[in-house]
Amino acid sequence: MKKQTKIKKFFKRIEGFFVRIKQRYIVHHLLKTGGQEIIAQYRQHTNKTCEPINTESPIWVCW
Repeated sequence: MKKQTKIKKFFKRIEGFFVRIKQRYIVHHLLKTGGQEIIAQYRQHTNKTCEPINTESPIWVCW
């Protein structure tokens, strides 16, 4: 039984490694192919229409 858990841990570590590599690649690709425009657009974006939260404010939960 211990051997299965060691093998499982090994493959989880390998999977985590490749997930991190994939995430870095995606971010790099987006920044290189126009993601900078999107970042600049949202960097300038402010939400000035926000109202203070009070007892009448709706609360949303998404599962």
